[in-house]
Amino acid sequence: MQFLPEGGTFIVNKRQRLGFKAINILGNSIRVKGRIENSKGQVITAFSSVHNGMGTVWITPDANEKYIATLDNGLSFQIPLPQQSGIQLQVNNPPGSDSIEIIVDASPDLYGHRYFFRASTRGLSYAMGTIRVKDEPYRLLISKKAFPSGISRFTLYDSSLQPVNERAILLWQHDDLKLDMVAQQPVYNSRDSVHILLSAKNSNNEPAIGSFSVAVIDTGRVHYSKYSENIISYLLLSSEIKGKIENPSYYFDAPEPDATDALMLTQGWVQYNHLFSKPEFEYEKEFLIKGKVTNLFNKPVDKADITLLGKTGKANTFILDTATGKDGKFTFKDFPAFMTDTVTMLIRALNKKGKSFGIGIKVDTVIFTRVSSRIMYPNQNIILNDTFSAGYIRGQIKDYYKMKERKGYLPEVIVTGKVKIKGSKNLNENGGADQLITGKVLESMPKETLLNVLNKKMKGFHKGTLSKSQLQVYKRDGDLVVFIIDGYNISKAYDPVSESTTAFTDYIKPI
Repeated sequence: MQFLPEGGTFIVNKRQRLGFKAINILGNSIRVKGRIENSKGQVITAFSSVHNGMGTVWITPDANEKYIATLDNGLSFQIPLPQQSGIQLQVNNPPGSDSIEIIVDASPDLYGHRYFFRASTRGLSYAMGTIRVKDEPYRLLISKKAFPSGISRFTLYDSSLQPVNERAILLWQHDDLKLDMVAQQPVYNSRDSVHILLSAKNSNNEPAIGSFSVAVIDTGRVHYSKYSENIISYLLLSSEIKGKIENPSYYFDAPEPDATDALMLTQGWVQYNHLFSKPEFEYEKEFLIKGKVTNLFNKPVDKADITLLGKTGKANTFILDTATGKDGKFTFKDFPAFMTDTVTMLIRALNKKGKSFGIGIKVDTVIFTRVSSRIMYPNQNIILNDTFSAGYIRGQIKDYYKMKERKGYLPEVIVTGKVKIKGSKNLNENGGADQLITGKVLESMPKETLLNVLNKKMKGFHKGTLSKSQLQVYKRDGDLVVFIIDGYNISKAYDPVSESTTAFTDYIKPI
């Protein structure tokens, strides 16, 4: 459950409206009823959802006070903390009224400040003006006839034209086409051709010209909801509102009082946060190459001629030139349009005498914004799948322990085995090696020889001698090491003629 203040701000000592919406673990709406309490446990007001888990509640927050919304089922949710300073925007759209009421109020520290007001629908402005806030709320009435059907947005801008508040409402002027369909005959036989007379009139009951298509379905076989998505609800509502709207066409067919406002105050809610004073990265107006020219003593070179030779693709070339300033810096701009994704450039610098000796060029490295690897899920059902899955797993665990309590329950049997490596020539059984040196280990030591790797990575590995012949061999903890590569025992290459095979193998102990 979430509470959202109208206009995006929640100001102390100002009575204002909060929209709220409650959903279950599957992301579907759920009816709620409860009360709002302060930090002392005193009940401030009660609330209940109007339609699809959404509703509105009025509250006047006190300074330095925290509020909790407690539902009848015992669950509690935090109400947003009120702000000491800010401007407030309220828009009232009574169903039976012919006007829209706009109320602008502010905290005492903003009295006398000027704000700009704009009302728009689908990007087109229908009302604009200037508002100066005072100790009394500013009120304005605008005729509903001034706006077309759809979502209208009312936005407040500060003196620097930065948006600070916004409120969206849905206006329905009942200006859809009036369609009337009359069949040529009352009863048809199977496979008969059906002729239908279609008449279309506008809201002024005048004939309308258009192209129409008809889809016929069997409602006994295909589920059809009365308030499911249609052309009007999509173009005027769903396409401009965040998230999934349950039964969108309901809001165009005599909705309950406050139901449309509840939708606009939740899924149509907007808040503007201006938390930065200076952007981290400069606005990139065009492609630029910047750098600096220095001499042998790392001092900037003034009035050095800089030439850039560029090549795009296989044949297209271009040349740009400029000069450095007193600080030795230069900038290349006004590049031609690049028709390929690969561009090669060469920069050359000459001093005042036209020589390149003792000249150094440093090109500034461009720093780009970091790309977040966080995955954004557009579907709310996917976001809540982890909660649903956790509940399912807990249920499975509970059933598991209940089954264990029954007689005759077979305990869990764990079967273990060793993985057979395809193509392995290990003389021990599969998985019987005392130690493994994998390819990743060799890649991490690219400049080391195999013997150095064994010396560093195999415990007890060292060079030794045979006691009878003083033959140089390799041992591990006193045991002779035998090297076998692709099935060939390369250790036999070190077997002296004076030593018999039997005598040599006496020193061998498999490891």
